[in-house]
Amino acid sequence: MKKFLLTPVFLLVFLCSLHAQAPDPHSFVTEVMRFEKDSVKPFLLRDSAVSHFYPDWESDSTMLAGLKNELGADADYMLKQRMEFKPQVWDASKIKGATSLGEAYYKKTFSGKKQVKNWEKYYAVHKAGYYEISTPVFSRDGKTAILYMAYHCGTTCGHGGASLYRFENGKWKEVRSLFAWIKN
Repeated sequence: MKKFLLTPVFLLVFLCSLHAQAPDPHSFVTEVMRFEKDSVKPFLLRDSAVSHFYPDWESDSTMLAGLKNELGADADYMLKQRMEFKPQVWDASKIKGATSLGEAYYKKTFSGKKQVKNWEKYYAVHKAGYYEISTPVFSRDGKTAILYMAYHCGTTCGHGGASLYRFENGKWKEVRSLFAWIKN
């Protein structure tokens, strides 16, 4: 009888521990932004989460396949998260220092052919560029993540890329850049 009672209790504890390991994407982004900016200073964040690391799914798949030796089965687990992406809007109130740059405002401001003029109008209001961040993908144990982040500051100004992060000693740390780009 004890065996049957302990099995459901063990299963419940195990399932709760799995749930507790899933990192909160907003907390993760707050931590990464602290690293990116050397502190958490106010910043603008495009509220629509980017759905990819590279501009296309095939490149994301290739990148994650290339990480199989390092990540093992987690590479497939992370790719599955990428493939099951559902559009997400960042809640700036849950990311320390963030102010939301809404998608409607973004489309209105940056659509059309007059990009230089659009940026001039944008800077007249905001005085700084904005960040665009993907939804992170996490390993099964929640201790490894990949995140794409870009900073846009004009038609010929910006940088970004994807990085691999690990949760060590109570903090998220960038392990290495997976790819990077820069406009100049």
